[in-house]
Amino acid sequence: MFFGQEKVDPTKLEKLHEALGWLDGFLAGHDWAVGNSVTVADFVLVASVSTFEVSGIDLSKHRNVTAWLARCKNGLRGYHEANTPGVNDIAKIAKKLVGK
Repeated sequence: MFFGQEKVDPTKLEKLHEALGWLDGFLAGHDWAVGNSVTVADFVLVASVSTFEVSGIDLSKHRNVTAWLARCKNGLRGYHEANTPGVNDIAKIAKKLVGK
């Protein structure tokens, strides 16, 4: 949709959920992407996952991902300063596109 398509391509959405499923599996039994300590992986992944969330991608079937995302929002130092402005901009764009 961000690139001019009228609808979300179901094949691409399926692949995204497949990737989120992998992340969900990596997070099983761990607080963070690579175990129980924050690593650069968490900072990299949260930018994408939080963008998916505000773009209307349903993350609810990926329970470990949603729990991890909440931990990131509340526990990653600098998350709000570094990520929130961009996520808010993406949310505005997504809202306009969905309202077409």
